[in-house]
Amino acid sequence: MDPRNEFTLSWWDYLLLILTLGSSALIGIYYSFSKKKPKTLDEYMFGSMNMPWLPILLSNVSSAISSAAIVVLPRETFYYGNQMMFIPIAELSTLFYNYFFFLPVLLKLRFTSIFEYLEKRFNKFVRCCGSLIYFATQMMFSIITIYSAGKAVAEVLPISFYIFTPAACMLCTVYTALGGLRGVVWVDAVQAIIMFLSISIFIIVGIYDVGGVQKVIDTYENGGRTDINLLDFSPFVRNSPVTTLISSFCLSLTRTVINQGIVQRYKSLPTYRKARVISIFSHIGNATLLFLPIIFGVIMYASYHDCDPGMSKLLEDTNQLSIYYILDKSRNIPGFIGLLIACVLSAAFSTMSTIMNSVSAVLYEDFLKPLIPWELTTVQTNIIIKSSVIILGIINAVCIFALDDIGSIYQLMKTTISFTNGMTIFLFLFGMFFRVANSKGAIAGGLVSLTMSIWLGLGIQFAVSSGKIKYHTKIVSIEGCSPNITEKLDLNVTTEGYLGYVPTSFDDDLPYPYRLSFNLISFLAVITSIIVGLIVSIVSSNDEAVDESLLIPQLRKTKKDEEIFSAEEMEILNAAN
Repeated sequence: MDPRNEFTLSWWDYLLLILTLGSSALIGIYYSFSKKKPKTLDEYMFGSMNMPWLPILLSNVSSAISSAAIVVLPRETFYYGNQMMFIPIAELSTLFYNYFFFLPVLLKLRFTSIFEYLEKRFNKFVRCCGSLIYFATQMMFSIITIYSAGKAVAEVLPISFYIFTPAACMLCTVYTALGGLRGVVWVDAVQAIIMFLSISIFIIVGIYDVGGVQKVIDTYENGGRTDINLLDFSPFVRNSPVTTLISSFCLSLTRTVINQGIVQRYKSLPTYRKARVISIFSHIGNATLLFLPIIFGVIMYASYHDCDPGMSKLLEDTNQLSIYYILDKSRNIPGFIGLLIACVLSAAFSTMSTIMNSVSAVLYEDFLKPLIPWELTTVQTNIIIKSSVIILGIINAVCIFALDDIGSIYQLMKTTISFTNGMTIFLFLFGMFFRVANSKGAIAGGLVSLTMSIWLGLGIQFAVSSGKIKYHTKIVSIEGCSPNITEKLDLNVTTEGYLGYVPTSFDDDLPYPYRLSFNLISFLAVITSIIVGLIVSIVSSNDEAVDESLLIPQLRKTKKDEEIFSAEEMEILNAAN
């Protein structure tokens, strides 16, 4: 029996929903009307660079983990096995890139937009292209995030998805516009705590329900979920360890490293040393919060290993598997559904608010400000930025209606973000890691990256939707379902899928480029664009001198801090040490 047809919300559930929504709104309102309300651009975007470290750490973690990850990672772990474990591993690996390469360059630049780096390294056109691509990437990610959250919450609330989701969008928009960075950071901090507690409670209850940790592990192993091939370098497998690691590394780069919102938070800290220390703990926190939904997926399989909700037709859309599980277990646990709503909304709000806050800064600094022929007052600047946030919120609220019946949210998220992800990674890596890089090489490589990403992304997505690519799952079964469920099914088998390593099948007429895993789109685009960019840069080189501060520290000819940082910044560094 479908638990969605028999559950009722308790007053605990409604209380948790009200507390989640109410706390977000009240914090935004408080920082709008408090003595610390945003009076300048510096305060609104960077919290006057004196923010405390703990809320920044929690904000980084909560804003980097979307509701899509919380909803779909358990589902991917359930059906495809523990290749998902390589996602938090990739998150930890980006820590080294951020700590040793990116922060030493970007925190030197005291600019509102990180894309001013591209103008200093290349030219204004490259900066505008980078900003535009960032805008597109972040908006796609935001729309998918709020869509997945709205779908999940609509499953448990007696209100239509088409009413609740736009309303939630606008609530998030209002507190983001009112509170500025200070308000967003404190809301994110509260939401990070909610996410950690909620998922932890789901895991504890799930383990108890199955019969203990060892029972969970044994059932998962017996279902073939731990069978992986670490040496499988085939680019045509959906979720091999290699493709998952590469894809997640690229996604993490633009989500937690080359990200305007995250850099804004590091710049809001009073010292350079604190920013680098917080970056370490932020990546560890991100990896932990990504690891928990994967564990949750293992527990869900242990619960449904012999009566798969998808195969039994109890669940039409397996993207909602996490929701189905929590509803199923909530019959005797008051407030369990409320925890789900609080967790999903917290993840969605923190991601969306961060994106709107950062994108509004990029729009103002890179596009609007250069077009205005006079110097803006503080009041005018605040009006423009807050108006941008409101417009971005409306765009989110409208665009979610275009994502109905989209198939796998996991694949959609990675594929659509890959359209532009590769170009963003390329531009910053190219500028920081290659002294020979010039603007012509950046433009040529960027065009190649964008063209290749869109071509492969659309081709692969079309091949999947048309059935030319078939992604097989690990083995699922309905042998343990009750007779009143199995009697209604017209199936000749009680199990399907693969017990061991899972292959992917293709139609014979499908061209080989479209057989590539969607996980590799960004990586292939970055590698190809770097090769093209280097060739063009070398051919068109005019031996211009490169500003040493725009290269990673390891490439600088002059490596003394005194010659890289200004006297004022050296005072800050010395004080921190």
